Amino acid sequence: MRKIIIFFFILNIVAPINAMIVKDPKMKPPKEGEPASTEILPPYNPYSLYVPSKDVLKQLPVDRVLDIAATAYAANFLTKSIYFYTNAIDIFAKDAKTVAWANYEVGFIYFKKNQKKLALEHFDKVLQLKNAPAVVQNLARMMSSRIRNKKEFDTLKKQEDVLFLADKKARSVLDKQIAKEEKTAEKLQRELSKERKTREKEEIRILKEAEKEKQRLAKEEAKKLKATEPVK
Repeated sequence: MRKIIIFFFILNIVAPINAMIVKDPKMKPPKEGEPASTEILPPYNPYSLYVPSKDVLKQLPVDRVLDIAATAYAANFLTKSIYFYTNAIDIFAKDAKTVAWANYEVGFIYFKKNQKKLALEHFDKVLQLKNAPAVVQNLARMMSSRIRNKKEFDTLKKQEDVLFLADKKARSVLDKQIAKEEKTAEKLQRELSKERKTREKEEIRILKEAEKEKQRLAKEEAKKLKATEPVK
């Protein structure tokens, strides 16, 4: 038992030390004009003490950097998540969409950490950013109102709920209308199919009668020819 306790004690000391001495992987930066590669960095483990440096993050595509930040957030490593998002803001400064979403995520993390002043700073950056997606600006506006003025937030939330319910109702009406039209179309299709089969049967009947008439005429013609032949 004593040996087991000693083993786990050593493991708890050595494992973190090993994690701490992990260095950035050797990188082969892409040539000028080439896209960044996700192969530069192996799958990121948020539980490791290793944190990729900014130089490593610069070599990654924007989606990979944001994914690493989200992975850290999901594992509840909020400080690490902020680190990745703020680097994304700096590295991809010309990408309004990335900057807007990263600022919103940082603001939300600070809100979760109850650091409302810092949260507001990032939400305001989203609202001031030109060409930012409307959806992230609406989220930032709502969170900003939630912090600054709860009454205003409740009003916005109520408006969102009303719009959601109205949209849901509209979708329900539309779905019913579509279902009705599809039912009508199916009925019409069945009627057309029935009419086509009836027409096909009628055409077959007419063809058979025409064939019979043709055969009858041929027989009559044969009789006439036989009657006109000279008797030998």
